[in-house]
Amino acid sequence: MADKRPKNTLTVSEVNQDFARAQRAVSKGPLIITTRGEPSLVLMSYNTYVHSARKKSNLIERLHVPNLDEVDFEAPRLEGAVKPAQFD
Repeated sequence: MADKRPKNTLTVSEVNQDFARAQRAVSKGPLIITTRGEPSLVLMSYNTYVHSARKKSNLIERLHVPNLDEVDFEAPRLEGAVKPAQFD
């Protein structure tokens, strides 16, 4: 049966037994470490960490779409779709 883990994945036992292997795997990108078959940790190079830490962390900035003001969009009216709440 084929291994269904993502490509750059090791178990926590594999990392404990051969940390040099984990270090080599990190050279290919972030390494997913699993515990009992579930992803539990990510090991990455320091440069990858620094790069990801510098990315925009503000949700508004992350949702920014360039030239959004040029998009022609008109939201549909919701007449009759929303009913007022009734309190007893």
